[in-house]
Amino acid sequence: MKKECVVLLFVFVFVALVSSEAVIKFKDGSTWTKEQVVERLGYKPDVHSRFLLEEGLIPNLRKYQKSQLELPTSFDARVRWPKAIHPIRDQGNCGSCWAFGATESIADRFTIFSNGTINHKLSVQQTVSCVDFGLEGCGGGEPVSAFTYISLFGLPLDSCVPYTSGKSGDTGSCLSRCIIPNQPFAPVFQSNLESIRWHDEVSTIADDIYNNGPVEACFSVYEDFMTFNTSTVYSWKTGEYLGGHCIKLLGWGTLNGEQYWLAANSWGPYWGNIGGYFMIKRGVNECGIEGSVFSATPNLAPKEPSL
Repeated sequence: MKKECVVLLFVFVFVALVSSEAVIKFKDGSTWTKEQVVERLGYKPDVHSRFLLEEGLIPNLRKYQKSQLELPTSFDARVRWPKAIHPIRDQGNCGSCWAFGATESIADRFTIFSNGTINHKLSVQQTVSCVDFGLEGCGGGEPVSAFTYISLFGLPLDSCVPYTSGKSGDTGSCLSRCIIPNQPFAPVFQSNLESIRWHDEVSTIADDIYNNGPVEACFSVYEDFMTFNTSTVYSWKTGEYLGGHCIKLLGWGTLNGEQYWLAANSWGPYWGNIGGYFMIKRGVNECGIEGSVFSATPNLAPKEPSL
């Protein structure tokens, strides 16, 4: 009996060690376990979008209509708009990917649409803390609710309400004043409510990126995403489902015969081999990425906050 207990204890300790083993190693020497990765996968689809529609908070969530322009075989928004695409950011210890994808894509579009006259790092913290359409902040959310909040209330600058949830792991409180004393909260930067669009076709996703700038996309993450070589094109091959994750799509192309989307992750510049970016297979709805794409256009007129 004593022998059996020792064996069971050994098995328990072995399983615990394996489950907590680091599966992501960053270039700065830090690591994440599988459990830490799961905590950061914050895409919670469908429910909140339906809630917004039922409550009449958005007039109608419409599909993006493709233009008549012929698109190139490859495209990188960083090349077309080199001063508009903001650097990779780090969501840290918070399931706020849904907020980063929306905030970062609309910040890029403000710069693009204004021809560089509006070029700001916008407050992801405000999106995380203030979107309360049944969402949970660091516990997860989804793009339509994020874009709806940005349209209705707008975002201050990141210098006004800097990102703190990544270190604390807490959603934080919705603020109507800057953290830094005497810094004005206004103006806030809003998207157009009726411009929120969703995509489920390769051609419309590419068309929107090419004409308007980056979009937010969400996909299912499996275990092999944790260790794949980001210099190659990702497609799921093995491992269990871990959760949903949102990122920023900013281009497309072909590598060694494989068509891909170019994506900006929100796990910092030390993740992966290409500075926080990665490529995921295009044209086959890999991990659902082509069925969960959203965007909005910026309202270039400065606004006073309406919180």
